[in-house]
Amino acid sequence: MFFPRHGSRLLLAALLLVAPAALLAAGAPAGPAASSASSSASQADDLAELGMKVSVTIIFDTSGSMADRNKLVMAKRAFNWWLDSAPVSRISQWSLYVFERGAAKPRLVLDRQAVGVDVLKRSIGSLEAAGGTPLARSIEAVTRVIDAENTKAAEGKGDILRQVVLIFTDGRDSTEKDNVVQKRVQKLRDVGSEVFSIGYQGEGEYLAKTSDKFIMAGDEKQLKEGLSSFSYFIEKSSGASK
Repeated sequence: MFFPRHGSRLLLAALLLVAPAALLAAGAPAGPAASSASSSASQADDLAELGMKVSVTIIFDTSGSMADRNKLVMAKRAFNWWLDSAPVSRISQWSLYVFERGAAKPRLVLDRQAVGVDVLKRSIGSLEAAGGTPLARSIEAVTRVIDAENTKAAEGKGDILRQVVLIFTDGRDSTEKDNVVQKRVQKLRDVGSEVFSIGYQGEGEYLAKTSDKFIMAGDEKQLKEGLSSFSYFIEKSSGASK
């Protein structure tokens, strides 16, 4: 979890109440986070060292283009492979957003649920490719949920979690320009999320500008490698290093 701008004081204050000695030992700052990428990365690593549980949200592109060249089939195999080795002991809850068939909006498949990998495998295995790419709306929906969850945690009404978001896409938003999606990603980070994006088969590079980490995966093997990097991101969080 980063502490950029919005809500940073509340979240950091809550952490200081929960684990002051551990935070000081880890070298976490006692005030709002600096805006630099290195400061954000350091804070994320500090929290990882404290062993904080992680909330993982996956935005999984199920647009019609994912039906081309067996892209969805290969993606399912890669995610299935990854889930067998994902750092589940660090993850307290999962959320899964996909694109609603025939509608310009996201569909929430799993909502902050403490489920096993078998449930995730079944959920991803049942996905179908159809419709457009409402990526900006999906990111906006995730931002609202995480912002509300972090606010409750800062007020002592919920657990403080590292919020990690994986965006997996093979294209551009159907209606919004790239810069709009980039701004949505930045807003997602501003409310306290770490964003790891994977572009698929030559698409999605525009996400590199505002994601904490971006990887382009050209095929199933590279997607597996990207997901392995995501595991490391969850465990150690390389922060804003691209």
